[in-house]
Amino acid sequence: MLRRHCGMRGKSRVRACYLGALLALAGPIRSASALSAVKPVEVGRDTSLSQGALRLAGGVGYASSGDSNWLMLGAGALIQVLDGWEIGIGSKAWLSGDQVLFGFGPTTRYVFVQIPEIKPYIGVFHRFYPALTSAGASHGLGASLGVLFPVDEQLTLEGELAYEHLLEATLLGSEHQVYPELELSYSFDLLGNSGRIREK
Repeated sequence: MLRRHCGMRGKSRVRACYLGALLALAGPIRSASALSAVKPVEVGRDTSLSQGALRLAGGVGYASSGDSNWLMLGAGALIQVLDGWEIGIGSKAWLSGDQVLFGFGPTTRYVFVQIPEIKPYIGVFHRFYPALTSAGASHGLGASLGVLFPVDEQLTLEGELAYEHLLEATLLGSEHQVYPELELSYSFDLLGNSGRIREK
């Protein structure tokens, strides 16, 4: 049949016709191979909680100690070393009238990425408070419990309850502090995970 389509005028023309047919068959084969190499549609955990994501966060909190009420302003940067496990550094300023207490230090926490939508997390932190006042320098050790509300693939709203034990006397008076915080964070995908990563 191929000879009838190509004609019988010369062997070179027949060979050229056969070669064209082979190339035409190779095209769909290459297309099928390319399609098989394409990854499935990626759905599941947010990119902000996947390995390699860098999150920048800022927030506010409130604490009451003795006869003073404190407004807290915080900022931090965290990187996901594994899906859901992040380490970073954070800072916090306690403000009450003309009194200011500033601290910073490392933090780590684990987010339960297996839970859809609202994701709980637990964390621990250390904070160093330089001697900005006559109260002297202080250190704080603390733990946090909270939930993440992913707004989209990069923006996250967080609600947290933290406990902090101050090792030395400070302006706060009491060495035990429990306070709520509300944070907003934005993530940058350092490893090039576009959109969402696959559920395993």
